[in-house]
Amino acid sequence: MLGFLMAILVSINTFAFSPAVSPDGKRVVFSYMGDLWEVSVGDSIAHRLTDSKGYDTAPIFSPDGSKIVFASNRYGSYDLFVMPSDGSKNPSRLTYHPGYEYPQFIKDNYLYFSSWRTEFRGSHLQNSAHRWNSGKGL
Repeated sequence: MLGFLMAILVSINTFAFSPAVSPDGKRVVFSYMGDLWEVSVGDSIAHRLTDSKGYDTAPIFSPDGSKIVFASNRYGSYDLFVMPSDGSKNPSRLTYHPGYEYPQFIKDNYLYFSSWRTEFRGSHLQNSAHRWNSGKGL
């Protein structure tokens, strides 16, 4: 059933990007027209999770499925945000760097993310990997 749902997302609408499947395999979160949407297996209606003037993309689930981390340019450059996966609270900003950051995966309460940053001495673009932990876990 989940494969069928993913095929629908890809084939019907070419504007649905970055699908992420929940750890239990029952939900898919994806980026559509700059916001995050969620659809459950067996449900034909997608529900909007975010509504911002920026572009929200690249969602990933926490290992227990309770949170979603994603990238958004709502304050200029792409920073990382976290929110409950049910959309019950507004996203909280995790990073504040003027570069571009995208979540990769979460393991052992660490968020691993990639970033593209420009050095101050010119226009050299640096690609690097980082890990983040709030001390509270994700």
